[in-house]
This record gives sequence, C-alpha cells and structure tokens, in this order.
Amino acid sequence: MDIRAGLGQTMTFEFTFDATGFDVASICRDHYDETTLLDNHITIRPVKDDEEEIVAVIACIHSAYGYHYARETLYSPDGFRAQLVSGKYHSYVAVNESGQVLAHASLSEGSSMVGLPDLGALVTKPFCRGLHIAERLVAYILEDAKRLGYRGVRAEPVAFHPYTQKLFCALGLEPTGFLFHELNPETAGVYRDGERRLDLGLAQVLFTPQALREVILPPEHESFLRERFQALNIPIHPFAEDAPPKPGYFHKSIHHGMRLCTIFASGSDWMAGESLTKTQRELACVDNVDLYLDMNNPGSMEAYRRLQKLGFFVTGVVAGASDADYLVMQHFLGSQLDESKVVCEPSYQTILAQVLAHRTRS
Repeated sequence: MDIRAGLGQTMTFEFTFDATGFDVASICRDHYDETTLLDNHITIRPVKDDEEEIVAVIACIHSAYGYHYARETLYSPDGFRAQLVSGKYHSYVAVNESGQVLAHASLSEGSSMVGLPDLGALVTKPFCRGLHIAERLVAYILEDAKRLGYRGVRAEPVAFHPYTQKLFCALGLEPTGFLFHELNPETAGVYRDGERRLDLGLAQVLFTPQALREVILPPEHESFLRERFQALNIPIHPFAEDAPPKPGYFHKSIHHGMRLCTIFASGSDWMAGESLTKTQRELACVDNVDLYLDMNNPGSMEAYRRLQKLGFFVTGVVAGASDADYLVMQHFLGSQLDESKVVCEPSYQTILAQVLAHRTRS
C-alpha cells in the first residue's frame, strides 16, 4: 500500500464502550429498558460513588442523548467516578424506593467562568415525565450550589423545544443570549431536523451581590448589554476611552466530535501572534466557532472590532464569574442561521430579536 495515497485524508474512530468492555447500549437493552414507574416515592440527592448506581445513571443519560452527550467520560464507570472524585463535577439523581433512577442533572466546573458551574446533563426518563421531577431536581441543585459556595449557576437550555427555557426561567435563571448551531443533529433525538445544527439558549443566576465591574461596551450593543447586566443585578461602568489595555490571552480548544471550536480571549495583543494559516487549517474540521471575550480588559474593545470585521457577531453574555465577564461571539464559517427554527419562550424572543437586529446591521 502506498502511504502517500492517504495524505490529506482523515479517519475518525468512535468507540461506544471503554477498555473494560462496558457497552452502554447493550446494558440499557438488557437491564434498563423501563417503561413503567414502579412507585412515586421520589428522593433527590447526589449520586453515590457506587458501581451499580453509576451504571444506572449512565443508562439514564444514554436514554436521552445516546452516545452524543459532549462529556464522553460519562459513558464509562471509571470515567464517571473520576469526574465525581475530581471535586469539579457534581452529579444528582431523582430515585424512587424501587431503585429506579428517574432523572439526572449535574454541575460541572471549567477552567474558565470560575465560580459559575454549568448545570447540564438534565434528563428525565420518558415514562415519568409530567410529575415535575425535573423542577424538583433543578431546585435542589441550585440550593446545593449555594451550599458549595458558588457565585451562581449558568445553563444552556435547548432552543428546539421550550421546556427547559420555561423550567430555568421559573426557577430564577435569567436569559442572557444564545449559542446558535451548537449541537450535532444526532443529539436532538425526536427533535432532529435533517442535518441542521441545533441551537441553545444562555441562562444564569447569581447568588451573591456583585461589586461594580468595569467593562467594554461596544456602542452598537450598549443597550442590549446593559439590560443583561441589569437583569443579573450586576452594576457596570464602561472603561474610559484612554484606559490602558491589560495583558491578554488566547485559549483555543476543538471538540472534533461536536465539530466545534471554543475560544477564550482577552485583550488584542494575542491577535498578532496567532497564525492565520494555522488557524484556518484547524478550523477546516469544525462547523462553528464560539468565542468568549473578556469584557474586563480595555484592550478587548480592539479585539471586538477586529473580530466583527472577520464575521463574528454578538449573541449574548456570561457575566459574574470571578475571572471575567464574557461577551459571547460566534462565527458560522459559511453556514446560514434560520431564525425561524429557533424555538423561544417570550423572555428569549426579545433577546433573539435584539441579536438578529444587531447582526443585520453589522
């Protein structure tokens, strides 16, 4: 075989079980093919570090996401346990007296957005929906997040059906924007819409009073941004025009399975050091770029202007983390947004209209 014939080609392997032979799909078929609620005496609590319970939780996640949930380590008992003992991942379940795991959700910390863990992996098994289990589960998690000392919680409710938007809004999370084209179509299950990538909302709640924050406020987005900070009870003040920039940074990660690039950036000095040729080559394997720009660095205003010229547009904010307030920008790399496909509750409809209006004018 001529190895040179394969140059320029890529091969992707997807493994659906771990090194010990753990196969989620077969375990679900053989042991967790449940269609009946055995009892409604339900308790909400953290997941136990117990093999049998961890496997039941993995089966619960698989029942909703298949193998397409973004945190792949959760499909392995060893990987799941490693997350639990890391101290940066908190997993919660709703269980009944018969031992059925009926629902699951988690809090997970990242290296950025410090103090604002992500509330995700929210799953309720179909046969027990309508019992308000998800509401009880999320309410419990929010209280536990306060106990754990977090500044607040953020979430990304789906924007292809309204349920999680309603749920998070009812429990005090404020809408702050969108992440369009964020999910692979396989993740949507029955909501799949051909090969179209699916959209998420942004939401968060803060538990503690916030000090005055100095931020960049691009004039064309000032009203939109002030409304978002006000809804979160964060007092802000724009930097003076001659405020000196702080040292910047640039961190890029690519999730090949999701065909997604995520960037955290501050200031604009990093832009001179980034190789455009290398970046373009890396982005050839993704469909979407999410960029979180540090609003607490005066130098980020220059980066914002240059990113806007490159085709990035503002979709929201993530505010109140101890490391930074973030302006969320996205680039679709050539694909088009069909706003008629974005499913919104009223509180999100206003934000969607503002985002689209700014995008049209930019």
